[in-house]
Amino acid sequence: MEYRDAPVGFSVVCPGFTAGDGMYQRMLEQGLKSNRIVGETTVDRVAATVVSVIRHDRPEAIESGSLVAPIAALSEIAPRLVERMLPRVGVNDLFRRLAASRGRD
Repeated sequence: MEYRDAPVGFSVVCPGFTAGDGMYQRMLEQGLKSNRIVGETTVDRVAATVVSVIRHDRPEAIESGSLVAPIAALSEIAPRLVERMLPRVGVNDLFRRLAASRGRD
């Protein structure tokens, strides 16, 4: 609200696992790969999303290359359902493997 009359906008871009750079690239190098539900994206797709968000003055965007946005929305409506669903699709296992690999660093 402090900036509502200012000529500046604010947006949040939430990239998923981004192949080719950063933390996910290190995960790939350790043999850890995302699954279809979590998905993966590219640096170019994240950059294109950032440009689109700025051009269209959108408040937020999720760029993950998968169904993360609908799952996040569903978790707001039915948190227990999503809580039961995530282990069945391998999401929890992916993050457990990531945490275990951190202990080996």
